[in-house]
Amino acid sequence: MCKKRDMCKIVAGAEHRSGLGLCAAFDGPCAYVQAAAVGVASVSASALPSTGVVAVSPRKGLELETPFELVAEYWVGDELPLKYGYETDDSVLRTPTANPKLANVRLSVPVAKSGRGGRSGRLLRRARRRRLSDEEEAAHGNVTLYVMVVDQVGAKGEGETSVVVMEIVVEGEALANLTNELLDNAFAAADLSPSET
Repeated sequence: MCKKRDMCKIVAGAEHRSGLGLCAAFDGPCAYVQAAAVGVASVSASALPSTGVVAVSPRKGLELETPFELVAEYWVGDELPLKYGYETDDSVLRTPTANPKLANVRLSVPVAKSGRGGRSGRLLRRARRRRLSDEEEAAHGNVTLYVMVVDQVGAKGEGETSVVVMEIVVEGEALANLTNELLDNAFAAADLSPSET
């Protein structure tokens, strides 16, 4: 039994050893027999996937127009292969797969950060009066992208980066044209053939 609570915890990436001893003596009519057995169990806990980054290109773009590319790089883990999933604060972009790259991602401005009405919209419009440099905008991106890196036993590491997604304000016919173009592209990229069961 552990005397100190911290000594009983299994630490990721470390090896833990535990021993058990058993001693028995038999005294019967034929002979005196004494036996001893010792067993040692060794358990290794895998480390979480770590030390990686998520790179994104470009760092700035227009909402629903600019195709972004995300790449999880330099991730290491004890239980290979690793799988990579991508999310934003609002949605899952892709569940974990073996491909560390996710291309042609079109992002939108989160409603709370857009100028689409409400108190937050007024605050954003006030903030736009002072033009930020490209470096300031990239450092204070309005969309955070997360990578979830999962190993074979389910241990999960996470990384994040931010990009600037500029709001597009379109109305009337321009909005209808943009919507139709995005829907046409989505249908063209989708596999609409009947699935076989």
